[in-house]
Amino acid sequence: MIYLDTSIVLPVFIDEPASNAVRGWFATLPLEELAISEWTRTEFASAVGINLRSRRIDEGVARDALERFRLLADQSLLVLVPERTDFSRASRFLERFELGLRAGDALHLAIAANHGARMLYSLDRALITAAHALHVKCQIPV
Repeated sequence: MIYLDTSIVLPVFIDEPASNAVRGWFATLPLEELAISEWTRTEFASAVGINLRSRRIDEGVARDALERFRLLADQSLLVLVPERTDFSRASRFLERFELGLRAGDALHLAIAANHGARMLYSLDRALITAAHALHVKCQIPV
């Protein structure tokens, strides 16, 4: 299973500087191996809202991105539901203060680790640095 955090999913649906590279990479992935979490869904909706409120996109683009992401998640991705063990592990990760992890990133790392992801892909360099320190396989694919 390959776990995708929100930072690597968002540019598939919202134009960002990395979008062309990410879309090309994403098209090569085996959909049956891809996983996100319910937390990814939450962060994705938040990120779309931030893009809308900051006027980087309009409401039509926002609604379209949300719908296309929802369809992909519902029809093609494994959607993991965070469990108590995921939150507990995320809390332990956050106790590593020197890593500077944010709660959402710690939860992504914990979900990926607890559910046996062979790789977590992200565009978030801070998350990747923390992942390596926590022995969670993680990388930037593009």
